[in-house]
Amino acid sequence: MTERNTFVRSAHDLGLAAWLGGSLMGAVGVNGAAEEEGVTEVGTARIASAGWARWAPLGAVAIGAHLLGGAGILAANRDRVRGQKGVTASTVA
Repeated sequence: MTERNTFVRSAHDLGLAAWLGGSLMGAVGVNGAAEEEGVTEVGTARIASAGWARWAPLGAVAIGAHLLGGAGILAANRDRVRGQKGVTASTVA
């Protein structure tokens, strides 16, 4: 019988989406806005730091969700990883 593992797959995918999306938005959006609004280098750094500080807790949760989801998927598919040719190499990669 096939199991869907909806929760761990969702945690894995949503965690990755939030991690990547948030980091990309921060690198482009927060840092770009800080460069536009900061009058001095110190002001620019303070604005960017404030934005990244607000994102940091959510980013940590996103990374954790992605890693826990990945571990859950691996645990659910451990027999396949062990027994099916090429799956272990693909998983490691």
